[in-house]
Amino acid sequence: MPINKSIQDLPRSNRPEGNSPAANNFVAERIAEHWGELDEHTAPPFAVPEAGPYRGSYAGSRCNRSLYYKLSKTPASNPPGLADRWRMGLGTTIHEMLQKIAGDLFNSDADVDYANAEAELKVDLRPAGIPGSANLDFVFDYKGKRCAVEIKSINGFGFKAAATTFKGPASGPRFGHVLQGAMAAKARGCELLVVCYISMENVSPQMAKTYTTSEAGRFAAEWHYTVEELEPFIELERERIAEVIEAVKVEVMPKRIIVDPEYPEGAEINAPSNGGWVVLDDDGGITDSGSTWYCGYCEHRDLCITDGR
Repeated sequence: MPINKSIQDLPRSNRPEGNSPAANNFVAERIAEHWGELDEHTAPPFAVPEAGPYRGSYAGSRCNRSLYYKLSKTPASNPPGLADRWRMGLGTTIHEMLQKIAGDLFNSDADVDYANAEAELKVDLRPAGIPGSANLDFVFDYKGKRCAVEIKSINGFGFKAAATTFKGPASGPRFGHVLQGAMAAKARGCELLVVCYISMENVSPQMAKTYTTSEAGRFAAEWHYTVEELEPFIELERERIAEVIEAVKVEVMPKRIIVDPEYPEGAEINAPSNGGWVVLDDDGGITDSGSTWYCGYCEHRDLCITDGR
């Protein structure tokens, strides 16, 4: 029997008034809130606690003040909220999926000697001159050279910026991610480093065709380095970590200097409320300025504002 009732009254997104979510968002929000109640979201233990106060993930703290707070174990004034925990939880889920396939990941690759492969390594960073430890996803022999693999999950926007040309030339992986893998690779005596990005969203097939012929490239990309070419950055970071650890010992809080090649040398955050930074000359004049996303994700932002410059 044909149904002749009009469907014109059904809500459509192209109406002038739009189609906003329900004000009483009782199902979706309860799902999210209950997930947050069940998940403990505790920080993972140090890979090698006796190695020292630094952990590999701190490589993402490119502001000296932020690194100081972490190394001094200062309680967070802006702890991760439900949305932040959801994002981190998705990343954890991706790593758990990878662990399930780690055992036979490269069995069919003739270039990989999987007999000496290791997964989910706990790395003592002291052989690299850094008092701390890190976790490393994979280590194996590739064409006769020891290769370390650092895997990062990333949101769709970050993946597009890193791997595609949608905003100009591909930016590549974030400096902190490369540095984290490099320090662990050096400590393990590796010669090569692969930094993998696994996106939580797919890019379009058309966009992916600009840099890959693989369908997996719509959500997966990687960059290759030699540890030798990264040595200068490892050494500078070793010195930076030592300086901040010393600052913690003497209780002298460092300035909010950003140490990242994406920002000009000497860039100092002067407005942590919105991430504003400046570069000053010897007379205190501003020679460059801009903003960074770091402050928006900093767990100590409110405390940093209170502590001042």
